[in-house]
Amino acid sequence: MTSFLVARSYLLQIVTLNTAGYPIGYFATPNAPVNGTVYPSYIVPSVVSYTPGQPSYEEVNSFGGETLRGRRDLGVTDYGTGQITLSEYDETVNKLAGGSAIDTTLATGLSITAPNSNLKTQPRLGLIFTAGASPADSAENFINILISNVTLRRAYFGSNQGTGRNPNNLTYDVIMSTSTRTLLGSLLSATALALANNTDTEIRIYSPAPLVISTYIDDGSATTRLLPYTPYSVEHAGALNIFTKLGVSSHAAVSGISGKTVTFTAGSAADIWIDAIPTPLTNIV
Repeated sequence: MTSFLVARSYLLQIVTLNTAGYPIGYFATPNAPVNGTVYPSYIVPSVVSYTPGQPSYEEVNSFGGETLRGRRDLGVTDYGTGQITLSEYDETVNKLAGGSAIDTTLATGLSITAPNSNLKTQPRLGLIFTAGASPADSAENFINILISNVTLRRAYFGSNQGTGRNPNNLTYDVIMSTSTRTLLGSLLSATALALANNTDTEIRIYSPAPLVISTYIDDGSATTRLLPYTPYSVEHAGALNIFTKLGVSSHAAVSGISGKTVTFTAGSAADIWIDAIPTPLTNIV
């Protein structure tokens, strides 16, 4: 049980979701990943802030005899609209949010993008936002908000004569929905969170270093895979580093971590492994 001060914006990751709700890195076709491949999250280099949506609530009440006789809270009716703010235009974020592909074929020294304004079905994404979290002893820990099922409304940018820090921030609206699966791969029904209907919009993870998500698609034979960055700890028994396979905790199948290399017992081809690993900021950016 911990209380902590939340401050600063350290990391924003974006992942694409397949139809079962598993994160598949920032792969353009998450329902068709390649066996034997590691898919990292996209680390957004220019994150400024994340502002969560504020839920709306409904209630009924009884008012008779000029007296409020009783009230009943009916719960959430809308999850609100959150926002992520970036200090720069990011072509990859534009693409992940449903914007165009990045065209370098017309002129290899140029990159061409478009907002894809007429797209009618927005890509389903997951977001991981990491802020600083300092408990009473001022330890430099982190809080990771894993938002399970969102779409992003693409931002249009202009410019002005402003000077100083971030004169042209871009703000993306975050449209949240619930999910039965977390970005760790596990179903909420399989956790000890005891959630109503076993669904929610996010989970929060308190950790000694930012939590980095990557996905490995088993090929049925390989026994090593690479993490995108060197982890905070080589622990693999279930204390800090999280390993799931097809949504089930699979620490017993991991026999060691050396540098960025994870040694494990191969599963079946197309098995989805999620590695959620506390990773020092100095190893990421």
